[in-house]
Amino acid sequence: MDPVTLTGRIVAVRQFCGGDATDSFANVGDDQFTRWRSFDSRNLVIARAMLDGASAIRQPDGRDR
Repeated sequence: MDPVTLTGRIVAVRQFCGGDATDSFANVGDDQFTRWRSFDSRNLVIARAMLDGASAIRQPDGRDR
């Protein structure tokens, strides 16, 4: 089965990957964004580690093959 992607008029939801670190950092590195989150702003290295960690614990379901 191919990875699932949901696309709307202004947003697309898909499975993330390690290459998304720069885009993720745009949010988690922004004090205005993280002010309302349960964590403080992060740097690019930590943003990449967050994505890598989440990818490592993701349950295999056949979509990545």
